Formats: sequence, C-alpha cells, structure tokens
Amino acid sequence: MTLAHLLHLNGFQITLVEIARGVRPGGNPVDVRGPAAEVAQRLGILSALQAAATRVTTFAFVDKRGKVVAERRGFFNRSSDDIEIPRGDLARILYESLPTGVETIFGHRVVALRQETRGVTVFLNNDRTLTCDLVVGADGLHSGIRRLVFGPEAQYVRHLGLYIATVKAGIPADSDHVIHVYNEPGKAAILHPSRGDAVGMLLFRAQKRIDYGDRDALRQFLRETYQNMGWQAQNLLRAYDAADDTYFDTVSSVRIDCWSRGRVTLLGDAASCVSLFGEGTSSAIAGAATLAEELTRSPRDVQRAIAAYEARHRPLIMPRQRGMRTTGAFIVPSTQMGIICRNLALRVLDRLA
Repeated sequence: MTLAHLLHLNGFQITLVEIARGVRPGGNPVDVRGPAAEVAQRLGILSALQAAATRVTTFAFVDKRGKVVAERRGFFNRSSDDIEIPRGDLARILYESLPTGVETIFGHRVVALRQETRGVTVFLNNDRTLTCDLVVGADGLHSGIRRLVFGPEAQYVRHLGLYIATVKAGIPADSDHVIHVYNEPGKAAILHPSRGDAVGMLLFRAQKRIDYGDRDALRQFLRETYQNMGWQAQNLLRAYDAADDTYFDTVSSVRIDCWSRGRVTLLGDAASCVSLFGEGTSSAIAGAATLAEELTRSPRDVQRAIAAYEARHRPLIMPRQRGMRTTGAFIVPSTQMGIICRNLALRVLDRLA
C-alpha cells in the first residue's frame, strides 16, 4: 500500500490485488522506524501511527512463578520516529490513506502471469485479466508471485529452526511497556501488552515440518511442545485452541540472487524476510519508497528502475538478515545453561547502566 500511494502521487495508475476479503485486523506488533517513519511523514500518516502505537520499551524475563529474573530496559527506543504498532492498525491506516484513484481488488489472487515485450498480462482467479507495465510481488514470506516467476518456495526460503504461534491472549498484561518472557530450553512463552489487548506468542525450536493448513495438526504440535511448561504457557495454549484468529509460521529468511525477472520484481518479505521482531515492516516501507523513487525517475525504463531499486536497497537488507539468528538466540536459548548465561549477562548490564 505504501508503494501504491507513492506511485499514485506521481501519476501512475495502480491496481492492488489482495487475497484477503478486506484489510486484515489483528496480528503481531510491528515496527515503523528510521527511514520508514520518514516515509510515513510524507504520506501524512505519522501522527495516526503514533496515536495507535504501543508503549513497549522493555523485555522482562520471568521464572515459572512470574517473578522477573532479568530485564533489558531501553531495548526499544520509543521516540516519535520509532513506533511499534499492531499490524492490523498499520494496515488499516495505510489503506484509509490511499488516494481514491488506487483500485483495490479484495478476495482474489494472481494465478498466472504472461510477460511480453511491453508489459505483463496478469490473470486472476475470478477470470479477470489486467495488463500492467510492472508487477510487484509484495505478498510476504510465502509469496505467490515469487513462486509463479522464480520457482518453488523451497529454493529461496530457509527455515531457521524456529516456529512462532500467536493469538490474542485473553490475559491482562502487568504493564503496558513490558514484554514478559518465560523460557525453558528451546522454547519461550511471551506476553506482549500490545494496546491493552495482550498478544500471546509461543516461540520454539523444532526441525519438524508441519502442514500449515491442518489446524488440528498445528494445535497438536503446540500441545506436544508446550505440555507441562510453566508460567502462562497453558493459558496461551487454551487461548490458541479456542481462537479462530491465530497465526502460525516458521521463522525463516528469504535469499534470492536477484529480486527481478523481466517486468516482475519483489518487495518486502517476498524478497528478503529480515527480522524476527517487526523490522521487516520498516524495511518493506523503506524499500517501497526506494522503488517509487526509481520508477518516478525512469518511468519509461522499468528495467533500469528496478535494477536501481535493488542496487540501493539490497545492501541495507543483508546486515539485518545476518542478525536474525542472534535475535533468536537471545529470545530462545536452546539450553538451560544458555538461559542462565543470558539472564546473568543482562543483570550485569543492568548494574553497569
């Protein structure tokens, strides 16, 4: 939606195709920071994002009784240009800010693409076709556009050995600025205060492959992994079992040597899934602005524009991808000794601060 807004402002005709039937509510909190906040300012939505932001600043690691045993205060710098916001609120604000000339097709998906010299014919599952100068796949980790143009997901998506399940927790948060985390080796139960409607997260290490479309199998997988785990883990399992609006996926990275083929290019997680805790959103917004700038600079030379976009944006992505394993090790140590050492290090840092 960021790209659509920016391109429309520069005279481009835009059509958005979204598989969901509308703007999806809920979801994990995500970050809008740095260059992404500057883009939000240009779109006129920065104040709306700030109003909907969470107040989280701190990680608190607890024992099975809920007692804080280590903290990482100031982990997030919640300044006016460093915003954490529930994903659904961000999507709503972006959608409501779209100019009226942007066409949005909800509840449908792209099923085929035919590239030609002067454009791309796009085939939708409702038998409608579109003719475009450029197709941008901004459809996430499991991108359908990437699969159609670049090949099977297994060639590009690397499972990092972690899974995440999230659900509205139905549990009151102790504080609006603290994420509480309880660990046992290889797994974490997390309570994020969000904006008063706390989000529960089950983050754990496993190499097992699972069919994401089999909800019963997913629930059984979670029960087997979290059986007998302490603190709030059993409450989060019950909330997940009872809810319809849940999320489950691998923590993965996406590596593609080139983000474009012909008149198709990739953006955001479809091109480069970069972070465990929200930074992918900021990267996607910044990447959308870069792509819009290059297309505006070279509107008659799509190939030049998308090559320039990748040359500018890819160097910013690679260091963030390398940091994903470090973040995973911090939140989910694989051994009891790892948990003890992390907590000890945080207590030392707290005393030195």
